[in-house]
Amino acid sequence: RRKEESLEGDKTSMSEGQRKKGDAKASNGPKRRRKEESLVDLVTQLLSTETAEKAQSFLMGVRRENRKELAKLAGLSVAWVNCDQRIEGNVKDMCSSIITELWVPKAFYEKSLQTHNPVVLFSNSVATVPLKKSRGFWEASGIVAKQPRMKDVDANSTFEACVHFIQAGSGTGVALPPRYVLTCAHVVAAEDDGDGVVKGRMGRRKLVMFPSGRVFMARCVAVRETEDGEEDAALLELEEEIGETGPALPPPVAALASKGAEPGDRLFAIGNPSSVDLESVEGGEVEFEPPTWHPSVGSCVGDADEGYVGHSCWTYWGHSGAPLFNESGEVVSLHCSWNDETGLRRGQRHEVLKDVLSVVAEAAMRIKK
Repeated sequence: RRKEESLEGDKTSMSEGQRKKGDAKASNGPKRRRKEESLVDLVTQLLSTETAEKAQSFLMGVRRENRKELAKLAGLSVAWVNCDQRIEGNVKDMCSSIITELWVPKAFYEKSLQTHNPVVLFSNSVATVPLKKSRGFWEASGIVAKQPRMKDVDANSTFEACVHFIQAGSGTGVALPPRYVLTCAHVVAAEDDGDGVVKGRMGRRKLVMFPSGRVFMARCVAVRETEDGEEDAALLELEEEIGETGPALPPPVAALASKGAEPGDRLFAIGNPSSVDLESVEGGEVEFEPPTWHPSVGSCVGDADEGYVGHSCWTYWGHSGAPLFNESGEVVSLHCSWNDETGLRRGQRHEVLKDVLSVVAEAAMRIKK
């Protein structure tokens, strides 16, 4: 990808003759589609391409306005969204970035569902064992084993209701009735976001995928976020289903518990560890079984970190927004971070989840009046 700082320079440094030459080069690429297409149609076509090369060819052939909309959906920086698309190099790099943010994660999730079959592992009560405290630090053993406590859990209202965000930064969420997704605010991310509270999350559209393989467009409709991270929740409304051809079936949903977890309560989480090694300087890949829709068990450690719910369920980077379920299969918290000094995992307080849901409920009441 070209440096973003150079995009404006590319616009102004070209002579008129060079612009015409650049336009001529661009015209030699795939023929542009003249038909106006909706964002859902574009996403459907993009995600249905069989290879990254075919995805690149498709994107090179769409209208400039369509690429811009896809770039926004992918969370690219404003500089890239508004780059000069008369320059062929800009278009190629822009398309590559869209593929990295949208096509690649979707392909990875699909492959994981086919090769690892996480739903079978869940139905067999297989999960990662809890973290253990050793010399003041909560450590993971990496052991995946059968968990008798999960044998009576209803998969349809827990596992099947968990979604993964189709974005390079990963992230998890859980569907709640009637058509909402609850997640952490920092999961609703874009390249230009800084640290702390981000004002631009409201209204953002994201793609989410269920373990059934169904993909939906979702729009952020409520946010609760503070600088210290103690409030880090967002609610998205499910909109159009991508690639839907048959009757519109409602997606599976979980239930929010009437109260939060208490110290000692047994919990389980379902999240997205992915396969990217984010803890090494070199990057590379790390193997988890399964790498998506990964169950782990633990318990509530209480407010070990002030302002959070401490828990011992194993998580990795892509678990942000992962629901923490009680033994009844109800959502009591969302995993949001961990303590660097102790390794203890942190969850959002139950009242924060209720608060972000109340924003939508209050808005609906005002509309009815």
